[in-house]
Amino acid sequence: MLKLIGAIMMIGATTAIGISKMESMALRVRTLEAFLAAFDMINAEISFSLTPLPEVFYRLARTMPKPVDEFFSRCVQWGGDLTETSLYQIWNRALREVKSLLPEDRRVLAQAGSILGRFDPENQQHSMAAVVDSVRSCLETAKEKRKNESRVCAALAVASGFALVIIFI
Repeated sequence: MLKLIGAIMMIGATTAIGISKMESMALRVRTLEAFLAAFDMINAEISFSLTPLPEVFYRLARTMPKPVDEFFSRCVQWGGDLTETSLYQIWNRALREVKSLLPEDRRVLAQAGSILGRFDPENQQHSMAAVVDSVRSCLETAKEKRKNESRVCAALAVASGFALVIIFI
């Protein structure tokens, strides 16, 4: 009976690890999708109403899903009125706190921090369009990876649990 309980616990633990990996891949996709939505909103605010960036970030902090809402909350919190530190520094610091992204995602998203607030609205919109294209590329890669690897993670996790049970019995 004790062996059976141990076997079930091993299979359950390895399955939980696999599910956790699947969830991290899904969270990466959701995060990139939320950043795309945020960039669309930023572009609209900059182009049509000329809203100051701290106010735009505050709105995004209230309306975006996690973890992007936390990212913009940090930008607002650390930025103040953006007089003492540059937006690029604040943006990158807040970006490092988003754990669901890979380094290549952060590199692409960091480009937005160097663009926002530096150009006139028209040039800024054109520059942001290039960033949005790069983020879309990262998103497609993340979706493809999730599609291809999520089933493999789940199967491998369950199989490794059974393998451990066989080894220990």
